[in-house]
Amino acid sequence: MRQFDSIDHLSYEAVAALIDGELSPSATQRAHSHLAECSDCREETQRQQAAAAAVRLHNGDGCLRAPRSLVEKLALMTDGEIPAEETHSLWSKLRGGLK
Repeated sequence: MRQFDSIDHLSYEAVAALIDGELSPSATQRAHSHLAECSDCREETQRQQAAAAAVRLHNGDGCLRAPRSLVEKLALMTDGEIPAEETHSLWSKLRGGLK
């Protein structure tokens, strides 16, 4: 189970882990407590839930797959390979493409 360590806002990764049920029970509780107080994080959670629902809707036959080249690149990456500031920039670009 993933842990949730955030002071100000949930990271994009924490929101995704929450939606996917990958957080530990205590981290899930902390995330829900934060969501009750933070409208920005609630909105981000709603956006990610909508994106996940759209993927599920359009993948009813289970045929939606990431390109092999992407899977191979991701498999070779380590957790520390992308600096945090770039991660947020990448997520912002991705999120912009989902609107």
